[in-house]
Amino acid sequence: LAQVCDVFADFVDLKLPHALGHSRRVSAVASQVARTLGLDASAVEHVRIAGLVHNLGNVGIGNHIWESRGPWTVAQRQLVERHPVFGAQALGRAEAFREVRPIVVSHHERCDGSGYPSGLTARALPVEVRVLAAADVAVALAQTRPHRARLHEDKAAATLEAEAEAGRLIMAARAHWFADEQAGAE
Repeated sequence: LAQVCDVFADFVDLKLPHALGHSRRVSAVASQVARTLGLDASAVEHVRIAGLVHNLGNVGIGNHIWESRGPWTVAQRQLVERHPVFGAQALGRAEAFREVRPIVVSHHERCDGSGYPSGLTARALPVEVRVLAAADVAVALAQTRPHRARLHEDKAAATLEAEAEAGRLIMAARAHWFADEQAGAE
């Protein structure tokens, strides 16, 4: 399963050149945060695997949308916001991913209910989801995207802190992001 997930991670990231290494870095940061928070070994492994496959649903969306330099249309945004559902549906075909699917489908949810695809709040989000969501944002901030340059470490840290203070993300990913950002800098 670990090798299959590594393949999924690389496959998904190859779809978009700006995302190369994203899934493996998210997995590493998220699993380290989970360990630091004292989650049991099973939960840490679920977070690690979910980090590798969290963007599997990206393959169901055309690159012309992902690579857009301007703002998305309403229809494009609605489609993008379905990528966690697409990924969870694909994973639902294998019993081995039963524990990971809920983490994957919710990785863009935010503690204050402002995320997607379901607008869930912290009360409905297991800690594994909150860890993965924060790790995904932390790693993404350190990567160049078609619509923006990678953020400098100070700016990225301030963004993470603002998201935590606003009640959208947990702050636990920050310390681990710095080490990962240095290791995975483009």
